[in-house]
Formats: sequence, structure tokens, C-alpha cells
Amino acid sequence: MQIYNSNPNRTAVEICVHVRFHDAEKKLIAAHQTNCLRNLNPTEQREFVVTYGGSFPKYVAEVIADPHISSVSRLLTRDDIGSSMSIY
Repeated sequence: MQIYNSNPNRTAVEICVHVRFHDAEKKLIAAHQTNCLRNLNPTEQREFVVTYGGSFPKYVAEVIADPHISSVSRLLTRDDIGSSMSIY
């Protein structure tokens, strides 16, 4: 996935993304993971990889990951050294 800081004036020191992995019918929720990305500069876009290392039963044909930004900490202006964040 890609994380983009659309704010031209602020750096996000830490962005944590919570990802829930599940099957297509949302009957089986297998895992929750939270990983953090550091120092996303103004208008920067960066790749963010989360890998599920567990296993699903064989009858599950498709695994879906639902990412959500769980926290953004210490938004800094250019003078101090997000802001508007999106995942896609």
C-alpha cells in the first residue's frame, strides 16, 4: 500500500497503520497487526508493506487486508525540524 502526506507544511514523525486480515465473507478474522512508519515528509508518498505470516483454513479462497491509520504522532511544521494522510 502507499501512504501519502498531502499536507505541504507538516511532517508526520510517526504514522501507525492497523491492518485487519479476514476472509471475503468476514466470517473468519485471522489477525490484527499494527506497524508504524517514521518521518513522512510534507507531500511525500511512501510504500508501506504489511505481511500476514499466519495461515487460513484451506476453504478460504481470498484473504483481504483492511488498513486504517490508527495514529499520527508529533506533527511538525517545517519550522520545527499528518497532517492529511491517505492510504491507497
